[in-house]
Amino acid sequence: VELIPDVIHPAHNLYVRNVTVAQQNVVNIYFSVDAQADIFGLDLERSDDGINFTKISSITVPPNFNAIQMTTDNTAQTDFRSYYYRITSTDSCGNKASSSVAQTILLEGYSFTNEINALQWNNYFLEHGTNLGYNIYRNPSTSPVLITFSPMGNNSFQEDVTTIVDQSGKLCYVVEAVDTTIFPNGIHDTVMSRSNELCLDQLVKLWMPNAFAPDGTNNIFKPVTLF
Repeated sequence: VELIPDVIHPAHNLYVRNVTVAQQNVVNIYFSVDAQADIFGLDLERSDDGINFTKISSITVPPNFNAIQMTTDNTAQTDFRSYYYRITSTDSCGNKASSSVAQTILLEGYSFTNEINALQWNNYFLEHGTNLGYNIYRNPSTSPVLITFSPMGNNSFQEDVTTIVDQSGKLCYVVEAVDTTIFPNGIHDTVMSRSNELCLDQLVKLWMPNAFAPDGTNNIFKPVTLF
């Protein structure tokens, strides 16, 4: 009797290809794996420190792995935390393998009384990648304006908004990492990863006149406000 062995191909080249904040509290995770892999199950895992990971969801195993796959974390608190992500696979023999790791960007900032908006953010991390720097956008959801490119190693930015802020006193920002990657299997890639959207409100300004003319133009004694 001729026996044909059914050889299990474990998950090779399991890589997280990018993580990016898609919208508030939603992170998209992109990954790839060897097209020949025999995978029984996939899990999405998340960590606050990059060391201790917790499963947050199961991923439906696609019919093939010829393309880059995407899964979504809908439970992230993108305005308050940066997260590490990885994918864990299980083959039909129960063997597990973990992917490379990537980390999202958390953008934070402040508005000062002199109408300076100050931004700061953590480094984007993609295992096997090299960060080139960050694009900084203003009003990304309405009329995006690329303000500047901040090179790698510079994780802060200040902008004088005196001439651009409107009567609402609100301006919003997003930081976008530019990363080039060479994976161990030889794949070259360039990815963009966006932070959360940060909206800053200017501090309310209040002026009080020191005189008024009852019969003149400025005949009402009242404060003048901005923002």
